[in-house]
Amino acid sequence: MATAYCAGVEGSLMLDENALRRPDFLPGRPIRLADGQRWTFPLPPGEHCPGVGDGAAQEEVGTLFGYGYSATLAAVLEAADEFERLQAELALAIFLLGRNYDLSPVSFQEILCFEKSDPSLAAMQAVLHNVTLEHIRFMQPDSSDDAAPEREADTPSTRERAAERRFA
Repeated sequence: MATAYCAGVEGSLMLDENALRRPDFLPGRPIRLADGQRWTFPLPPGEHCPGVGDGAAQEEVGTLFGYGYSATLAAVLEAADEFERLQAELALAIFLLGRNYDLSPVSFQEILCFEKSDPSLAAMQAVLHNVTLEHIRFMQPDSSDDAAPEREADTPSTRERAAERRFA
């Protein structure tokens, strides 16, 4: 894992986002992180592979995003409070960045560690939350199956709406 740097503000060195892209880089949402650069978070798998969201192609999702993808999203849905949700969204951010970039643990720290008082932190968290919801919507599409209304509280669409209400 090579670390690529470029000249930053006032001659300081900063990670070179473009040079750290993986050969199989996926397009997505650019988000300004702690180093001031925009780093791309991949779109949900269905955006890259039409037809994947039908539930029958989870193996393709695993191939495209890695097999920890579903579990990382589940952690967001299972968060009991805002602190757990923020932790789970940070884990998803690391997962998605790792999908697109060849980053070391120190590199992740450089681009994700904001000063607590930095107003950019709240802006990044809000955009990352929206990215998270896009991925949840992909993995938990609205179900058109009304055959079991007694289990409505357990349907993916209901869980997604509850997550959106709880974390919006």
